[in-house]
Amino acid sequence: MAQFRITDVGKPQIVRLMDVVFIGPLMIWMGNKATGVPSWTKDAMVGLGIATIIYNLKNYMEIRELMQQPKKAPKIYSLGDI
Repeated sequence: MAQFRITDVGKPQIVRLMDVVFIGPLMIWMGNKATGVPSWTKDAMVGLGIATIIYNLKNYMEIRELMQQPKKAPKIYSLGDI
């Protein structure tokens, strides 16, 4: 896994939670309730909703775990170490 700082996270955790709690389920609901569209578009909407929930929940959990790890203090060098 690539090394990165928590400050390098692309979007805030609250946005990921909104994707999991609101956007993904809304996409699934719209895919199930849509009328007058081909069945493949309904299936795609449901599939993308499920993928949105899984992807963002996975990233949320990984970042949350990284944020809970203890922070390491930086090593302080003295002139004698040079």
